[in-house]
Amino acid sequence: MPDRIYVTPLIVIQDGGPDGDSPERVPKYYDEVMHQNFGVLDYGTELTAIIGYKDFSATDHTTMSGKSDVLAVPANLDNNLTAGAVTQTETYLETIHIPGDWVTTAYTYRDVLRIVGGIFQFNQRYFGRYEGNIIEKASNNLELEWRDIPSGIRAEIQDVADSFPLDKGGVTATTKVRRILFLMGQQFNDMPIQLGGIEI
Repeated sequence: MPDRIYVTPLIVIQDGGPDGDSPERVPKYYDEVMHQNFGVLDYGTELTAIIGYKDFSATDHTTMSGKSDVLAVPANLDNNLTAGAVTQTETYLETIHIPGDWVTTAYTYRDVLRIVGGIFQFNQRYFGRYEGNIIEKASNNLELEWRDIPSGIRAEIQDVADSFPLDKGGVTATTKVRRILFLMGQQFNDMPIQLGGIEI
């Protein structure tokens, strides 16, 4: 059975989650599939994550890929996206406050996952240092320009970038939040992500 990866909403379970903790953030449809061993890379405090399932059955894949709020990724991550997949991916990402306008057919699915995963890791680091997340601090507005972000929050974002460290050279006064997140995320493109026993 192939490994499978999805971008999916998370839900908060007050009790009885798969780890027995309360409360617990879990994939939205975790109780509809038989496979309970998964790796999670979440978007900081946002209820969205990349989920990796090792040896996922065709039946469970049909269940997951049939959900309108789940983005199912093909098993072969090294294929380039088709034009139709670009549109689907961009629309999905933008709906959940993740920049998607950079996605083109020049990228493989692995590229896209690593860049989106990089954006997730950047937002995770921000939460770990300052609580909240960048999207909320930017009023859920990907079009907000760097100069319009409060100076204290700009300093926090710069500090998070320096902590990796990441190159901030492409950020100017008029750079939009969507571009800032992409510039940070793309620097993870050469860094494999380990997700539930799957290397992206």
